[in-house]
Amino acid sequence: MEFELFDDNEIAQAMQHLPHRHLRTGRDAVEHVAGARAAGRSLKKGMQPLSKTALAEALWPVLLAKIDAALAEGSPMPDFAEVVDHAARFAGEAMDRRWVLDRTHAD
Repeated sequence: MEFELFDDNEIAQAMQHLPHRHLRTGRDAVEHVAGARAAGRSLKKGMQPLSKTALAEALWPVLLAKIDAALAEGSPMPDFAEVVDHAARFAGEAMDRRWVLDRTHAD
């Protein structure tokens, strides 16, 4: 999912802040991310132990800034944010409805 939401530099910068980083420089991190993206492989390959949870937490402020900027500018939010927003709205609306499951009888 990170490849859809962030560019190589954003991911590399977040990776540099993780506790178990194995890349010496920011340039190494950018090259690792670009190589993984181009090959369609996981960022974890060659980066054990890379916690995807920790990476997501490090990238959260970047995504939040993108969402805030889109709202302030009146421009579209990132696709992922649109999906989450739609799901949250649907769940909120669904809570206000009465849902009944119809029970059918077998003959």
